[in-house]
Amino acid sequence: MLKPKKLFNFQIFRYVDTFRHAVYIDYKEGSKERDLLKAALKTVIETQYKIPLIVGPEKIMSGDQQLQYMPHNHRQPIAEFYNANARQVKKAVDSVRYIHSMWKNVSHEERAAIWNRAADDIETKSRHILNAANMLSQGKTYKDAEADTCRLINGLRQYAVASVNISKKELKNENPTKVKSTFYLRPIDGFVVAIAPNNMTSISLQLAAIPALMGNCVLWKPSRRNTLSSFIAFQALRHAGLPDGVINFLPMNSQFFYNCCRSYEDLAGINFSGTTHYFLTMWEKALMFVSNRRGMPRVLGEMSSKNFHLIHNSADLKRAAEDTVEAAFTHSGQICSSCSRLYVPKSIWPDFKTYMCLKLSTLKVGDPANFDCFTSAVAGRAVYQYILSYIKSAHNRKTTKVIYDGGYNDTWGYFIEPTIIRCEDPLDPLMKYEINGPVLSVYVFDESDMDKVFDLISNTSRYAFTGSVYATTEDFIECAKMKLVNACSNLFINGKCTGSVHGKVLFSGTRYSGNKNRSNVSNNLFNWCSPQMVEETFEEKPKGEKKPGKANDICAAIKAKAAGAGVAAKDAKGTGAAAKDAKPPCGAAKDAKGTAPPVKAGDAKGTAPPVKAGDAKDPCGAAKGAKGTGVAAKAAKDPCGAAKDAKGTAPPVKAGDAKDPCVKPGDDKGKK
Repeated sequence: MLKPKKLFNFQIFRYVDTFRHAVYIDYKEGSKERDLLKAALKTVIETQYKIPLIVGPEKIMSGDQQLQYMPHNHRQPIAEFYNANARQVKKAVDSVRYIHSMWKNVSHEERAAIWNRAADDIETKSRHILNAANMLSQGKTYKDAEADTCRLINGLRQYAVASVNISKKELKNENPTKVKSTFYLRPIDGFVVAIAPNNMTSISLQLAAIPALMGNCVLWKPSRRNTLSSFIAFQALRHAGLPDGVINFLPMNSQFFYNCCRSYEDLAGINFSGTTHYFLTMWEKALMFVSNRRGMPRVLGEMSSKNFHLIHNSADLKRAAEDTVEAAFTHSGQICSSCSRLYVPKSIWPDFKTYMCLKLSTLKVGDPANFDCFTSAVAGRAVYQYILSYIKSAHNRKTTKVIYDGGYNDTWGYFIEPTIIRCEDPLDPLMKYEINGPVLSVYVFDESDMDKVFDLISNTSRYAFTGSVYATTEDFIECAKMKLVNACSNLFINGKCTGSVHGKVLFSGTRYSGNKNRSNVSNNLFNWCSPQMVEETFEEKPKGEKKPGKANDICAAIKAKAAGAGVAAKDAKGTGAAAKDAKPPCGAAKDAKGTAPPVKAGDAKGTAPPVKAGDAKDPCGAAKGAKGTGVAAKAAKDPCGAAKDAKGTAPPVKAGDAKDPCVKPGDDKGKK
């Protein structure tokens, strides 16, 4: 079993309880930032990065060696990494089992401090290298790479603050005097598997980082096409103080990876982002083995999409056309919120098509290191061939017409230029199925069929993630909101369906677009913890029972003390000295006689002039009938009426003058 050397000393970092957005860098021509990015691009191209497997504290650089190539130049490798095998997966499972018992007891503030420091490190130290890696390994332009990095920085900070806030949640308690309720956030019982996509570094790291932030330990499988940038981002988290073994870095085939993990009974969760086909396969296998698990595993995924733009004839056509082009072809249409189907009325189609073609004619596709390019190559050979199959099919069918064909070429890189295809059949495969590439399918309809179009948008595809409606007529906008209620989880009015590109968190998709609850940051965190309520009930005293008063407590204590000395002092006879030593508490010396002038038993002090019994401080009415010529009963301390019948030559006093807390007023009348 692997045992990390020691955990991180969390005391040296300070948790920051405010969320600060990363500042977007536009890399203007001639700016210092552009020069730094160009230098970083050169460094990434010239450096053959060697990426190890990270299993607990070990860095493993052996086994199944793989090369990561640039998609726009598939002859140029930029990184070397190793695929993990089943034995190394077992080592990673042993590592997370060991570290989990310690990591889950680290406070939320201490974990959040690591996440905040990692965000600061990316923003100030490794930002340009990470952007360069995103551009070269994923075919992103500098704008797309910077947007992805900002989303990563903001996500780390936002989730750190939210994790602390929800840990301080207080349960409503309507009877705090009788019941105490305490709220705890525990990690889920077991380890988590994170399987990342190939197109977003921010999503890749957060799939592993979010469960880890809640106290879980994670086996993380990055995409082979995103290994370099994922490793750079992960290094920032490790340098910030993440203990060894909390997150294990394991590049390998997705299906093989899951097959290695599914046999462990403490597999408690799967955090997935990728294609629907892979997710459904893993989910089915997870259900097959559910009886062998310690508990029900949490299987959460963000999957494919078929997002739409609906154009009304009241819309600003030029703006809507330009937005549609940008939403469909940014990053070659490979992001989950890309627009892939368009619905346009026949009356405005000619003008709308013209605006789109004019916009496309100004866009350049090429090397992402060229700052003038709008987009670049698709992710890899398999993706290239899949997209191309739809384009070739459209050329060979009578029900489809290619409106804009930019061409394709894989001689040096996997380039497919923006392509627009008009479909006569609204149920054409181009309108139904995920393509995940630079292909926009268009259906042109009669305005009288608008209700039919609403149904088509909602029911043609099994996906439901984002969509947009362009219109200026309020009645139509309100109608669209009602009719498209199940068509998507994120509906934009007069805005692109890629509304999240610059960092806003969208609601997760529904249907086959996903089942993850990330409607806000807190909900996403709750996916990876097990809240616990501890209720403590206090014992309640029966009604009517009163606590003993102070005077009664005094009487009881004195009576108990007197029991040891006996009550023999009742008949004690002797000189004044004898009476002085005897200090009966409750009437022991009622008939005490002696040659000395009589005084109250318990405090005789000689033959001082007599005083009135009313001056005596008697908490229990001791001097109700005191008579005598001795010194005053002023100092006599008889709590329970010990000297009621003491005889002496002093003038009698009224019992009413004596202060007696043991007798209620009116119950006793002194004798003269």
